[in-house]
Amino acid sequence: MSQKIHRPKWMALTALASDALSQEGTERLLRHLAQCEVCEDALIEIEAYEQVAAEVRDLPAPEIDWSKMELSIEREASKAARSAKRREEGTSWPLIALAAAALLAVIFSLSPRAAEEEPVVASIPGAELAAPEHDLVGAVVAVAGEVVIDGSRIEIGGEVNGGQSIQTREGGVAHVRLADGTGFQVPGASEVQVHRLTEERVVLELRGGSVANKVRTGTRYRVDVGRYSVLVRGTLFRVDRQDDDVTVTLDEGRVEIRRDDQPITMLNAPARWSSADLIAEEVVARIAVETPRLSVDNPILEIPPMTDIVAWTVDGSRFPAGNIAMRLPVGVHEVRALTVGGEELIGSITMLPEGARISEDMIRGQSETPAARPRASVGQLSASEIRSVVSARNRFLQQCYQRVLSRSAPDLSGRLRMRVNVKRDGHVRRVELLDETHPALERCITREANGWVFPEPEGGPVTFVLPLNLRQR
Repeated sequence: MSQKIHRPKWMALTALASDALSQEGTERLLRHLAQCEVCEDALIEIEAYEQVAAEVRDLPAPEIDWSKMELSIEREASKAARSAKRREEGTSWPLIALAAAALLAVIFSLSPRAAEEEPVVASIPGAELAAPEHDLVGAVVAVAGEVVIDGSRIEIGGEVNGGQSIQTREGGVAHVRLADGTGFQVPGASEVQVHRLTEERVVLELRGGSVANKVRTGTRYRVDVGRYSVLVRGTLFRVDRQDDDVTVTLDEGRVEIRRDDQPITMLNAPARWSSADLIAEEVVARIAVETPRLSVDNPILEIPPMTDIVAWTVDGSRFPAGNIAMRLPVGVHEVRALTVGGEELIGSITMLPEGARISEDMIRGQSETPAARPRASVGQLSASEIRSVVSARNRFLQQCYQRVLSRSAPDLSGRLRMRVNVKRDGHVRRVELLDETHPALERCITREANGWVFPEPEGGPVTFVLPLNLRQR
């Protein structure tokens, strides 16, 4: 039996956390991290420390009374001088040597042993030492439309455990809270398998559609997508899957991407990466995942289906129209409704301990409560402002078209009309194709356009119809 001590590569890991390594050095260290849990744990500790250090740096510096410090230094210097004089007069060199030896003996007797400073791990072939993990139970804190877990329809408040599968039908969405600061959102027409759900580690598999994630710093969190894996150490990101193509959009923090368990790249926000061309680009794409801050103890807000309403936004979280239920803290919350004509109605709702329900009278402005009365606003974007954004992203629309042409529909037309609704902050709220086309092309185009950011429209939200003329190459 042999024994060995594996020490983390602290200097290299610190350089990686600070983005100080070259591309070659980063790739080499990522390959090592893929095989070494000791260094992976150390990197988590470094990044958690950096976050705390950044917060501490923002605190005001303590005030120091320099006059008192100078007086103390003078006193200590005076004592040292008198002591040195006495030693010169009456202390012999043998006594000094004897005292030094005694001092060293005391130091070594009080110092922790090396084995206590760092444990010795026995290397036994075929054996793996692992700390016990504690199961974690997730909770559905918001749901719209039809959502099923292991084939059974789930309602708000339902539990999510390791080993279960979550499926959302077209037009549905589910928000799952795992712990403080951590949770994920499953939009419509998606399937997520929860492989591992413990306090120490979360492993999800995206089998189709999308999953958006908010992860607390220090949490081990992984999303598997076919041959690819996305490893997280505290971040805000979304993963999309269409057949074997994978797209990762990163809004905060950073993620590591692996293929067949081998590191291939590290993304730093803001960024987007696609397996189709294996490149990463710097983009700004806001991902709203409010799930982690919702609590299972909050009262429930209910929103029933309403005439001409196609989508809702509650405190920044977007839901397709339908039967919606979500848990919200007691207090006032902003509610926005998007009509089929692209008009945005804005109001507020007061959550009481017993819950609340939005009625059609409230959203149509007929409520007697002034705080609940919405207001409509319509803005505008110039043709040049729209053209500049679309031109910069046109190659990604073309990639969507080329993939569907080569795989499924070689005679598919590229002439389409797309209706785009832009919020007052310039981010796209909703995208809709007005012409029938292949479902895979529709999903790819809408997913791409939902990440666009326009200049802030003058006067409020704006809706426009964009003609597309995608060509075979």
